[in-house]
Formats: sequence, C-alpha cells, structure tokens
Amino acid sequence: MPDPRPAHPHRRIVWIAALAALALHGTLAGQGERLFPAVPDFEFPLASPRGNGLVGRVIQVARPDNAFGKETEGDVSIGEGFGLIALRRGPRPLTLGFAVAVTGRFSLDDPKSALISNDWRVGFDLTHRRAAWDVTLQYFHESSHLGDEYLERFPGSVRQDWTGESVALWVGWSQGAFRLTAAGTYMLTQSLPIARGGAAVGGDYRGPTGRLAGIPARIQAGFYADAYGATAWRISGSAVAGLRLGGDRPTRGFFVGLTAHRGLSTQRQFFRSDSRFYGLEIRFDL
Repeated sequence: MPDPRPAHPHRRIVWIAALAALALHGTLAGQGERLFPAVPDFEFPLASPRGNGLVGRVIQVARPDNAFGKETEGDVSIGEGFGLIALRRGPRPLTLGFAVAVTGRFSLDDPKSALISNDWRVGFDLTHRRAAWDVTLQYFHESSHLGDEYLERFPGSVRQDWTGESVALWVGWSQGAFRLTAAGTYMLTQSLPIARGGAAVGGDYRGPTGRLAGIPARIQAGFYADAYGATAWRISGSAVAGLRLGGDRPTRGFFVGLTAHRGLSTQRQFFRSDSRFYGLEIRFDL
C-alpha cells in the first residue's frame, strides 16, 4: 500500500537546492570566480532574537513564557548566511546565498540545565545591492521542538507543531553609522491553523572605531520590533547596546553588551505567551 504520510518538508529544500544547482551549472562552468563572491552577506538587525554568528545570552526572566517561571536562562544560537553565487557582479551585485541557524533556550536554575526548546531555520536568500539600498528575498524552512528534559520535567506539556516554509522580503538602507531595515513575511505552509502574515523593522548604530586598552573598539546599538497575524499583530520589541572589540574584518571580532526584550516569547514553542527579560549578550562573528 502507498505510504499515507505527507512528504517531509525538508525534502522540498533538497529538491530546490538540486534544481538550482542544475539550472546554474552552465552559467558557472569555467567561472569559478563567481563562487563565494566578496560581497557583504545578508544579516538580521543587531537586536533581532535570531542573531548572526555565535551568540550566547544569559538572561534574567522577569515575565516567564514557560513553566520554569521566573529564573535565569541561557539563550544560545549559531547562524550565518553565506553568499554562494554571484549571479551579477559590479556596482549592483545580485547574489544567491544559503543560510542556516539554530537557537536553544536552557534553564540555568535547573540542576541539569534543562533544554527548554530549540528552533531551526534553513533556506536560501537572493540579495540585490544598489548604492545605499539592499533588497533580500528569502525562502526558508522552520521547525521547532520542545526539549526532552523539559517534557520530562513537565509531562503535561504539548509541542506546538511550528513546521513549514516561509518567504520574507527585507529592504535595508544604510547611511554612515546608521542602518534601517524592514521586512514582510508570509508562511507558504504551516502545520498550525494560524494567520500567516508578519512584519518586522530594525535599526542599527555602528559608531566610529576607537581603541580600548590598545584594542580596536566601537559602540554598537540597535532595536528590533516585529508583529504577526498569528498573535493578532501584537508588537514585540528588543534592544541591545554594547561594544564590538576587534578589527573591522567580519570574522575578527566579537560584541559584548546588554540586551532586553518585551512582548511575546522569542521561542516558537511559546509564541502566544508573554515574555520579558534582560541580560548579557556575547556575540562572535563567523
């Protein structure tokens, strides 16, 4: 008998990657300089909960979104986007990139540092740059899971099946030390019966480079806000401020600062729950 189960969503990503590779094979033949082009990769706003690089946060939860209640938690994520292919070069480049990210939240007050939840994201982005403007179209798959230790500690918990594919359009404008970004998102498929639209906006400040104890340093700060139809367009906001230490090369520095969030949970498993926290963030560039 045929298998009644639907095709796993991850297979769609694999098929898209394979078809893209076949379609571009002729274009890339003999043009290795088009691979991994030297252009800036797409990055989320600095204060976005879905950070770029290797990010560790130690946060004090003032309004809990999960059954552990008010406590100290650790939020760890690793994610990066990489430009794969230069479809067009020159002053107005068009780049196809690949991005992957995972975020996990842990209870630091629990003796076992129990894993509360983890969120996964993988997909492709197409970025066009022109002077101070850049536009990025993303296609990505998301999946979210409750931690096994969390389920053992709270056996009545039920996983929210946040699984599906989405598209997002990001528009960014940079001027001097400031950068503004805005985005619209739409879930193409979603296992939960929820509204599928969303929007986000962010702003970053990257100050001039000075020196701290002989080390290159600059002040960085940012804000981020988003809202989704799934939660009746309620606005959630995050902010971060601190110092970036190290050189200007993207892979030779790290950021340390303070972070805060107020609104709805940044964990997909608790996306309808209120959340408020503040804490310390350390971010290493990849």
